[in-house]
Amino acid sequence: MSNKLEFNNQLFFHPGYYIREIIDDRNMTQKEFAHRLEVTEKNLSDLINGKALVSNRIASRLSNMLGTSVEVWLNLQKDYDSAVLELEREKEMKQELEYFNDIDHDYFLKLGVVGENSDKIELLKAYYNYFAVSSLGVMTTDVMNMHYNSNYIKDKQSIFAANIWIQTVLNFGEQTVTGPYNQRKLKQSITEARKLIGTDPALTFPVLQERLTAVGVALIPLSYLKWSNVNGVVRWISKEKAVVGIVDRHIDLDKFWRNVMRLLEQLIERKTTKTIIDYVDNEQSLTYKNIQMVSQINI
Repeated sequence: MSNKLEFNNQLFFHPGYYIREIIDDRNMTQKEFAHRLEVTEKNLSDLINGKALVSNRIASRLSNMLGTSVEVWLNLQKDYDSAVLELEREKEMKQELEYFNDIDHDYFLKLGVVGENSDKIELLKAYYNYFAVSSLGVMTTDVMNMHYNSNYIKDKQSIFAANIWIQTVLNFGEQTVTGPYNQRKLKQSITEARKLIGTDPALTFPVLQERLTAVGVALIPLSYLKWSNVNGVVRWISKEKAVVGIVDRHIDLDKFWRNVMRLLEQLIERKTTKTIIDYVDNEQSLTYKNIQMVSQINI
């Protein structure tokens, strides 16, 4: 390990770098300096070469020995550690470009999730924050305990796409202010929704959204995300609030409304520890399959 590094066109020095200079300036051997500092030669060597940290005790001894403040040495260590951390973080993010390249950036740009930014590292940071993960690689696993049906979600690419689509639905759902959950009024809203089958969603869907919002349900329409193989999802984000995500781009209006109804009817049972996923058969036809009930993290 080096006792200096370059990051963002700046050089950062481990405290050991300055200790070596002090030893040289005073024409001391490392053995003598170690003895005066009351550490072993091995400990001093590790410190000089950036392999060991300046502890509070060492900082105090350096302060006594050299007439400096304790904070000088602790701050040098802190600044160096921060630079090392940022450098390692940047390297990790560069390794994540494989997942980054699988994201349909235009999709999320249109949603306003990210801004126009040519800097991939900054975009990665924005996605980390939006999806609430420490790395995009996490989203290639069953991070939300969905237990996806392997007939539809077959590989890391589809798991990744399904996870980020569902997380986007949940984010929009959490931002939607809803009224208190009301089971009786929800049933009434679903009954009224059946009358909308076959109508133009552009005109009637907002009416349904408003009704559901008033009774504790955030209904979120989102365009289909390539490779996700998901038509819709139902998830309770608290015992008093449910989020329903629905793909809003279909040619067949009857199929679209039947899909909406299938998802809404699952709300009646109010299974707050379950997630309901509606899958598509394939990306071209966007035909519908029966919903699947899967376990969800307990609320």
